[in-house]
Amino acid sequence: MYLSKLRNIFFLLILFTNLDKVIDEIEINTFTLENGLTVVVHEDRKVPMVAVNVWYHVGSKNEKVGKTGFAHLFEHLMFNGTENYNNEYFEPFEKIGATDQNGTTNK
Repeated sequence: MYLSKLRNIFFLLILFTNLDKVIDEIEINTFTLENGLTVVVHEDRKVPMVAVNVWYHVGSKNEKVGKTGFAHLFEHLMFNGTENYNNEYFEPFEKIGATDQNGTTNK
């Protein structure tokens, strides 16, 4: 257990030491769809994995003073289906093998 933690710390130290170099080497493509959605793509074929992040540019920064918590509430509500999709948001992704699904809010 101790060696495992030590190895992880060592890995993180190496990662953060070389982070600027790693970031400079990451090739990304960015484009905007007709509906205004900004798409950022990075392709790395080292492992057979796909990662998808959907970010909405709204949050507590858009809330009025004294009326907070709505961003977090809507974050939870958006995973419970809509008028046009009356089902749980994560289920179709889980059926095809998705893991580590989560939501978050930020200022």
